[in-house]
Amino acid sequence: MRLFEFEGKQILSRYGLRTPRGKVAATPEEAAAAARELGGPVVVKSQVLVGGRGKAGGVKFASTPEEAKEIAATLLGTALKGETIKQLLIEEQLKIKEEYYLGLTIDPIAGQPVLMLSPEGGVDIEEVNARSPEKIGRLLIDVREGLPPYAGRQLARRMGMAGKILVDIGMAAAGLYQAFRHLDAIIAEINPLVVTEDGSLIAADSKFDLDDDAMYRHREYSLDGRIEGETELEKRARRLGIKYVELDGNIGIAGNGAGLMMTTVDLVERFGGRAANFVEAGGAGAQAGSGEGAINWWDTVIQLVLSNPKVEVLFFNLLGGNHRGDEVAQGIIRGLKNSRPVPAVIRLSGTRQEEGRAILREAGYSSYDSLEEAAQAAVKLAQEVGS
Repeated sequence: MRLFEFEGKQILSRYGLRTPRGKVAATPEEAAAAARELGGPVVVKSQVLVGGRGKAGGVKFASTPEEAKEIAATLLGTALKGETIKQLLIEEQLKIKEEYYLGLTIDPIAGQPVLMLSPEGGVDIEEVNARSPEKIGRLLIDVREGLPPYAGRQLARRMGMAGKILVDIGMAAAGLYQAFRHLDAIIAEINPLVVTEDGSLIAADSKFDLDDDAMYRHREYSLDGRIEGETELEKRARRLGIKYVELDGNIGIAGNGAGLMMTTVDLVERFGGRAANFVEAGGAGAQAGSGEGAINWWDTVIQLVLSNPKVEVLFFNLLGGNHRGDEVAQGIIRGLKNSRPVPAVIRLSGTRQEEGRAILREAGYSSYDSLEEAAQAAVKLAQEVGS
């Protein structure tokens, strides 16, 4: 998950790095008030989760609060590289003398964090790497030892730096690494990291990408408002821990396994039907083989899928490994009872499949052995309902 610039700077401040004075504004009036409070020329920065904001016109300069208000009025609510601008960061303008790049990511070959430093800040690091790779210094980090300030100083010295900047870079790198580690980040960048005319080292920008699989440890950061075009059902599913994407068809798909669910959607399309959604409900959030918890989980999944009013047929497809067929069957039946009535096509296989199929038969449902036959049956039902 990517953080907004202002969130990244709040993190950097907590770990000892200096950032410009600034405030977040959601209206032109708030932008003017922030500029007035900062007292002096300001930068109006669009808070969107894309790069290249400056080149795209999302970063502008204002000399007065009135000018900041006018700029905010032109930016808020507009689209920047496909994302709607809902917030602005109003910051003091810095008198910049030098610009650097400082960043951390994971080296996929070494399997270790890598610190990167370049004297060419303010531009995409990919451009620097393509044009002058020798201008990017790299240092692999042993996670058992961490990144002490002297390691950052040594990298800066290798890149030709000298004097006070060595000490400042060493401290900034150590602080950035602590933030990177504690936030479970996969990318942490400051670009540019600037030296001002008075010799201060300040993080003029920030970028943090956090590991999605570690977000349960960082619940202070919600995905709400970060996903452009997310529907209410998609938001509800995400909060439940279900991977769900709304589509434009009338066959609701439910089951487990990303690959199996993609295959299910593809087969529906191949046989002339249209899926209403992609879903993967067997992930980390699922209650697998745990009695009432597992039954309630599949009840929730069915209710979620059928909450989409476009769904006219349910196609449930599950290959049980950790999921027990008898519990899944009970969850399906409970979910169908708790939702509006729609015809259902069910393919249930794997662990305790016979027990699950018996439960389904007793409730008046049948279970298919063949995925292809089940897909064809779901498409036929959808065509009959829609005719």
